[in-house]
Formats: sequence, structure tokens, C-alpha cells
Amino acid sequence: SFQIINKGRELVVAQPIRFDYESLHDPVINITIIVGDDGIPSFNFTETFFFTVIDINEPPSNITIEDAPASVPEDARPGQLIGALESVNPESNKLVTYIILSINGIENSTDFYLVSNSSGTYLYLNRSLNYDNVSSFALEILA
Repeated sequence: SFQIINKGRELVVAQPIRFDYESLHDPVINITIIVGDDGIPSFNFTETFFFTVIDINEPPSNITIEDAPASVPEDARPGQLIGALESVNPESNKLVTYIILSINGIENSTDFYLVSNSSGTYLYLNRSLNYDNVSSFALEILA
């Protein structure tokens, strides 16, 4: 809801409200304002204003690796598919791109690589693994 403040000069949102473009049936909001006086006889005037809620780009979240095995054998070959990257994207009509920022805290690591095509983005192993040297990997991925 809205309220008029500052002696009728400002229209403000009365309580926190989020206009979510993706969930609106119609992005046009109509606000009707009635102004009146206390004269005798009293008069009033009604005006309707139209505001359009515009879409903003909201970031994707909740990155997961779909169909990823719980573990990868150390004899896995380079090029082994680990899984498909997925994320929640409020902008369902926009493509999400992914970047590996770091692996085990190391930037520009080449242990894994991504391949994107029309059906998705996939994470692949880029080198042979050695359990005695590294037993787990923590990937930082930006969507």
C-alpha cells in the first residue's frame, strides 16, 4: 500500500513491498488518488496514475552439480564427466554462464574445466587424480 506524506507532495510505499516482475500478471500498477478540500461545499478531484514495473537482472543462486558421483576414482581419466551444473535463476529467459574461480583455494587451477553447449554446462576432469596428494576438491564457481 501507499501513503501520501509531506503535505501531499510525496507518494511513498507505506510498508516494505517488493514488486517482483517475474510474478506479476501485469507489470502496470494503477494508483488512484483522490484529493479534496474542506470548503463549503467541498470539492474533490480524482486522478489515476500508471506505473510500469521494469525487469531487473537478478543473480542466479544455489549452484549444484547434477548427477555428480559421491566420489571419483583416482584412476579416472582426463576428460571424465563429473556432472552438469545447475542453478536457480529468477531470470528464466536468460542464459546462465559459469566460471571456475578457484579449486581448493587456488585461482586459475586447471584440475577441472567447463564445457557449455545448447543442452547445458558440464564439469569435466582435466587431469589424472592422485588420492595421496589431494583427497578432495572444493570448487568455487561463479554463475
